[in-house]
Amino acid sequence: MSPHELRSFDVIGRHGGEEFLALLSNITTTDALNTADRLRQRISELSHDNQTQLTVSIGVALYPADADNLDELFKLADTALYTAKEAGRNRIRLATDPAASARSVKLQPGT
Repeated sequence: MSPHELRSFDVIGRHGGEEFLALLSNITTTDALNTADRLRQRISELSHDNQTQLTVSIGVALYPADADNLDELFKLADTALYTAKEAGRNRIRLATDPAASARSVKLQPGT
């Protein structure tokens, strides 16, 4: 990953098996989505051979706009991530997108 994909004070790391977490501080919704799209595009350019297409689905949640604590923020980002995957992969979804919100409501009773 190029150092130009994130700012010097942003943090990205592995969070579970195939999931990564990026912490971007002091950022607008538009800039967060633009950063996510740059990461998505950059990853799609990577391959080990000419036949393998790498894709990434990204869920975006913002603090404090979407949640007031870290646990809720992670849950919202995770829900948005799975909504992106269900929409066809290689997509970005914001936690406040109606589809992500609908999925979150469906998950609540059996969580």
